[in-house]
Amino acid sequence: MVVLRLPTSFLAIWLGQLVSTLGTGVGSFAITVWLWSKTQHAVSITTLEMCSFGVVVLVSPLAGALVDRLDRRWAMAVADLGVGAVILGVLYVDRSVGLEPWHLYVAKLLTGAFVAFQTPAYLGVVTVLLPKEAYARASGLMSLSFSLSGLLAPVIAATLYSAIGLHGILALDVASFAFAVALLLFVRIPGRALAAVGGARPRLLDEATYGFRTIFASKSLIGLLFVLAGNNFLGMFGILLPALVLARTGGQEPVLASVMVAGAMGGIAGGIVTGIWGGPRRRIHGILWAILLNGVFGQLLLGLGQTPMIWRVASFLSSFLFPILHGCNQAIWQSKIPADAQGRIFAARRIVVDAMVPVAMLIAGPLADYVLEPALAPGGVPILSRLVGTGPGSGMSAIFLFVGLAAIALVVFAYRIPSIRNIETLVPDASDTACARPAVLAGNDA
Repeated sequence: MVVLRLPTSFLAIWLGQLVSTLGTGVGSFAITVWLWSKTQHAVSITTLEMCSFGVVVLVSPLAGALVDRLDRRWAMAVADLGVGAVILGVLYVDRSVGLEPWHLYVAKLLTGAFVAFQTPAYLGVVTVLLPKEAYARASGLMSLSFSLSGLLAPVIAATLYSAIGLHGILALDVASFAFAVALLLFVRIPGRALAAVGGARPRLLDEATYGFRTIFASKSLIGLLFVLAGNNFLGMFGILLPALVLARTGGQEPVLASVMVAGAMGGIAGGIVTGIWGGPRRRIHGILWAILLNGVFGQLLLGLGQTPMIWRVASFLSSFLFPILHGCNQAIWQSKIPADAQGRIFAARRIVVDAMVPVAMLIAGPLADYVLEPALAPGGVPILSRLVGTGPGSGMSAIFLFVGLAAIALVVFAYRIPSIRNIETLVPDASDTACARPAVLAGNDA
């Protein structure tokens, strides 16, 4: 097995993050069910996610600069401990005064700040632990951890929710973060992974903007970045899937769990395939074809389908493609960006990619609740109603239909731009000791 050839230190860190991701998945599923039962509005779910993404975008420049200065293992540990502390705070509020939706929104804001530190630190550690040839496989395993969480979390949450409630499930989430931190403390990491190269440092503010200056020196990196941002914007409408299923089925939680499990199984299959295969030789093809196929067999199918079986198939296929996209994308960035600059540049990348996510979240809920759902009530817009039906959930199905068509258009646009489709030859690979100067990364693509 290819997986067994990866260093034990990486596998130990990955295992810890897998367990904490599973704990978070169980907690998130329980929170979604609790929030829907309280509000019966898609807006409440989209607002919850928007709180997390919004603060990540705001904090990431500072987080990336600090991560390049710090021991990255400790940065990961402190971030995990911080998330665990926030969840403990939610438990205290639940016990003392009773939980309200706004408490969860505040908690999401706080956990998002810690995630902004954890992600670039994790990626930076992985880069120096593995050879370049293993980046896509490692990314496949990292995606696999999310898919395993998606498979097991709904089953665990649905089983435990009636027995121990939201309070008990969140307590398990705290324990999962403690396990991840314990493994981190016992793993040996090469010195170059712990912090960036020593010496005189520029001002923190200059370092916070360094990633943007470096990326924007290359047409290819800018182009790829905006393709990813566009795909991320479209993909965030997927947060409506739980509301769609619950609306179409009259609130049947087992059906929602089965759709999410199908998606997780697809993610696991895709993660295994990526972990063994490593993606196509030209990674850009893996990115663009994954977006295209997801638009057709994921989003369009979700929009047109009106039965649980079709939702399961679409969810499986959509999730199968994500590890391939993520693995190919991460392999390009990790091979082009030196390890000592990845915190700053990956933080800048995340800001650009995620910048439109809060916008999508703000649009998705109101568009569903106040525009398309009323428009597709019985007797509504005839053209759309022939495709997606009428009644509860039809408006959200129409959104998935539009998203699928937009994803296809995005890929056609990307293939027409030479600086995007030829990124792997235009941008030079980084050496282990290279400094990520903008002019160097721009290569032949300045």
